[in-house]
Amino acid sequence: GTGGSIANPFSNSAYATLSSSDQDLITTADRGGNQTFSVKYKATPGFAYPAGTYSVDVVYTATQE
Repeated sequence: GTGGSIANPFSNSAYATLSSSDQDLITTADRGGNQTFSVKYKATPGFAYPAGTYSVDVVYTATQE
């Protein structure tokens, strides 16, 4: 793992909404090496969308500060 903390509004116990703005997923993580993390997604489209296959693009950028 990264050795870091999950950034708000994300958590281990609840889903949070993704936005089109930059969002931190992890803070105070260890630098270097092969740091791994995982992400769970939950799609709740509601009844306004017809049945079908949908896709979404999410871009992750790893930075060291």
